[in-house]
Amino acid sequence: MARKTREGAAATREALLDAAETVFRTKGVAQATLADVAHAAGVTRGAVYWHFTDKDALIHLQSERTKTTEPSGMRPCFPSHAAMSAT
Repeated sequence: MARKTREGAAATREALLDAAETVFRTKGVAQATLADVAHAAGVTRGAVYWHFTDKDALIHLQSERTKTTEPSGMRPCFPSHAAMSAT
């Protein structure tokens, strides 16, 4: 099997994080599997495990990425402190 370049590995990791976001939104985090994420990213489950030790690691890194990029259409899972204070 051919080794990937550093850039290719980084692209695969980003594709997995993108796929995880999509799968978590559609199926829910509890119902989503790493096989679902791999399928959505177009890679094998082995590729998922190469980049992430387990589902928890993928969830953590995906949520960290979401915090820093804040893509449009994302809404917080919990109300903000300001919203809670307004009630």
